[in-house]
Amino acid sequence: MRRLLAFAFVIGFLATALSLLAEYQFCADGPGRGVPAAMTHPAHGEDPMEFPYSGNEIEGMVLDVRSVGINLLAWSLVLGLPAGLIERARRRRRAAV
Repeated sequence: MRRLLAFAFVIGFLATALSLLAEYQFCADGPGRGVPAAMTHPAHGEDPMEFPYSGNEIEGMVLDVRSVGINLLAWSLVLGLPAGLIERARRRRRAAV
């Protein structure tokens, strides 16, 4: 079970990193990156879970840690668990032969 969860986490991490390539219009202030939740987007005030990386806290771009966690969980569940279960079934089939 531990191996399955680790496999799901790795697949989710890779999918989360790849989702940063998807840029779309987040709001009138500028683009966002990350699917399903925007991990980087224009700042809209001060939030303790958002860290500015371009500009300042009020007008620049921020990295939203909450959205990173949401994306990691979502991609791990959607892609990682099924892939891990398929791999586990393959291993069991090979061991039975």
